[in-house]
Amino acid sequence: MSESSLYLDRYKITERLGVGGIGEVWLAYDQELDEKVALKFLRPSFSKEQTEFLKRETKQARQLNHPNILRVFDFHIQPDSPAAISMEYVSGGNLAQLMNSKRPVLEAEDIKDWLQQVCDALSYAHEKCGIVHRDIKPTNLMLDRDGQLKLADFGLASQIAPNLDPESEKVIGSRLTLHYASPQLIWNPSESHHLNDVFAFGVTVFWLITASYPFKDPEEDSWTWDPDNLLSMSRRRKEKGVGQKPVPEEWDYAIARCIAENPEDRPANFRKISKLLQIGTKPFAAVGTPPPPALKLSSADSIPSEEEKEEKKETAKRPFLVLLVAGLLGIVIGVAWGVYRLKKNSEPAPPPVERVNTLEDR
Repeated sequence: MSESSLYLDRYKITERLGVGGIGEVWLAYDQELDEKVALKFLRPSFSKEQTEFLKRETKQARQLNHPNILRVFDFHIQPDSPAAISMEYVSGGNLAQLMNSKRPVLEAEDIKDWLQQVCDALSYAHEKCGIVHRDIKPTNLMLDRDGQLKLADFGLASQIAPNLDPESEKVIGSRLTLHYASPQLIWNPSESHHLNDVFAFGVTVFWLITASYPFKDPEEDSWTWDPDNLLSMSRRRKEKGVGQKPVPEEWDYAIARCIAENPEDRPANFRKISKLLQIGTKPFAAVGTPPPPALKLSSADSIPSEEEKEEKKETAKRPFLVLLVAGLLGIVIGVAWGVYRLKKNSEPAPPPVERVNTLEDR
């Protein structure tokens, strides 16, 4: 692609925006709908099977309709033209671009509202649509001109499922951002589980707060888990001499749980993460696909049902009812005893008994 060229006799290419694992991203003008769009062109090296996989994933991503998710419009493929995905264009940049020499890190106060919007978006995607993102990172947290966050790059999202086919694995493996990928996803790129998104979210927040990764930098396809390097965000900022405000303790705890090596130790969902961070998310009813049985969630992280909530309420009432009955019974017994004593005291005393002399007295 080049500037001023026309794609499919509809999109006028205007500016190159960047390049990613799938291919180049260009700003274009949609002459039919009279609006700007972003076009992500697939690498020419992609096979027919890999292209078909991306087409299926784009179709799934089109299901997502949420104010904090960048809209995916269509998948375009024509003979003698490169395949492309058309998406919503936002002009506010991304969170990574907010960090510079004058502001090397972001403060919790700066990003808490945006993180709430990320949690809302992923709660919706996971629980209502059963779709995982796979590539959460700062550059995919974009902002529109009004400052509202848009979670981008759902073009390689996938249905929550234990495994994908080999061709799908090749596409995902070629596109993973190792710094943010969980050990489970690196060891098995075909795995599709929402707890991988939880891990990537934790690394993303760690990087925004400290301008560093929580682990040793991965090299090529290797991944190193270094427990001695698992420092809190507060300690990392102190070591690097960055940041002006203290990191909330609950943030250190929440992010440490998100990046736990064992998936069962991570928060069960993004509503739980929101509570741990104490940022609050909008009410949301989970109606989507449950997590696969391969990864069991701890009972502490499970969401109680309405029946369980009612049972807890009834259980909480029982001690009060026992005390109330005991109190009333004590009052009844006290009144009865008082009446008995009053009646006893009001009865006339019996007449004195006269002594009768016996023979022995004589």
